[in-house]
Amino acid sequence: MNKNNAKTVIKVVLTFILLYFLSQKVKIEDIYLLLKSISLRYVVILLTINVIMVAISCLKWQIFLRATGAEIPGRTLMVYYYIGYFFNNLLPSSIGGDVARMYLLGKNMNDHTKSISTVFLERYTGVIALIALAIIAAALNERIAYQPAFIIPLSIMALVLIGSLIFFSYDGIKIWIYDLFDYKF
Repeated sequence: MNKNNAKTVIKVVLTFILLYFLSQKVKIEDIYLLLKSISLRYVVILLTINVIMVAISCLKWQIFLRATGAEIPGRTLMVYYYIGYFFNNLLPSSIGGDVARMYLLGKNMNDHTKSISTVFLERYTGVIALIALAIIAAALNERIAYQPAFIIPLSIMALVLIGSLIFFSYDGIKIWIYDLFDYKF
C-alpha cells in the first residue's frame, strides 16, 4: 500500500469512528424527523444565499490576487472556498479552512506568500463588514445598543480593527511599535 492510499484509508476510518460516536449521542430517528420537517423551499433559498455569499467572497479574494499580479479563475477560488468550508466543519476551529485555502492556492500559484496574504485580507475585510453590520444593527435597534453583553465586545472588536488598520496603514507607527518591542526585549 502506497503512502497516499494509507492516508485515504486512515481518513475514512477516522470519519467512520467519528460518525459512530456521533450516532451514539443522537438518535437517527430524531435526525430523520427533523430533516423531514424542513421545507425544501427554505433549503433552496439558503443554498442560493450561500452560493452568492461565497461568490462575493471569492470576488474579493480575486481582487486581492490581481493586486499581487496573480490571475486565478473565480471558479477555482470557489472550489478552494468550499474545500475550506469542508475543513471548517470537520476541524474544531474555523482556521482549518483558511489553512486549506492557503495551501491549495499556494500550491496552485507556487507562491505561498501571496496565498497567505490574500486569504488573510479576504478574511480581514469580512470581519470589517461584520463589525460594520453589527454597528448598523445597534444603531437601528435601541434594545441591543445599550446591552453591555453586545456593546462591550463590539467596542473591543472595533478598537482592535481600528488599531490594526492604523498599524497596517502607517509605516511610522509600525517602526515605532517595532522599536518599542525591541527596546523591551
